[in-house]
Amino acid sequence: PRNLPEVARRILVFAFYWYSFMPLARGSAACGYTTILALFWAAGMPITASIPKSYQVDWEAILSQHPDDFIRSVWKREQKAAAEQKKLEELRQQYEDERKNQEIIQIAQDAGHGKKGDRLDWMYAGSLAAKEDAAKRQEEALLGQRAATLTGATQPMEISRAEVASALPTVHAVALPASQNEEWNRLNNDPLLLIKRQQHEQLKRIKENPIKMQEILKEVQQERLKHKEKKSKKHK
Repeated sequence: PRNLPEVARRILVFAFYWYSFMPLARGSAACGYTTILALFWAAGMPITASIPKSYQVDWEAILSQHPDDFIRSVWKREQKAAAEQKKLEELRQQYEDERKNQEIIQIAQDAGHGKKGDRLDWMYAGSLAAKEDAAKRQEEALLGQRAATLTGATQPMEISRAEVASALPTVHAVALPASQNEEWNRLNNDPLLLIKRQQHEQLKRIKENPIKMQEILKEVQQERLKHKEKKSKKHK
């Protein structure tokens, strides 16, 4: 027909506007648009449809900038994901340290090294006892001198050099200042807790070594089989 090019032009314009204003139908509109173009091109018909300038897009500029923008956006997303992963690792490590500290404190309490809420003063009980003993001796010496003076004794009570030396303040009798890290320092110096920490480290190394874990699993399976065989023999 004579009006076929006009019909084709109207169909192409309709497909273009449909593609522009209906985002959900862009896939089907694009396929239909491409199919119509292919059919007209195969029939050798000229396509006179024109797109308004307001809807024209500089595809070369977009395609030339697209790789850089894509790489930049991907890099930003990777950096953001890495930062989030780092924060998660820090929080996980902090939680693990707190859990280990609580476990060590609980082990110390179960071993009788202090009650809940205590600061484990038992580790420094010797120095505190020495201070109390020295203060008591000094008080007794002063009371003895005063009693001798009040009774009118001509000769005051003699104090030996050892008692005088014990009454003087010593390095061990000085009270240690309390600090926030005092409990942690005392826990670190406890031999039982050091042994427990070494056991934790050894267990961690074993878990991180897959070969060692396989060997341990094989040994456990063998022990279980032996145990089952012994039980079966006893029942027989």
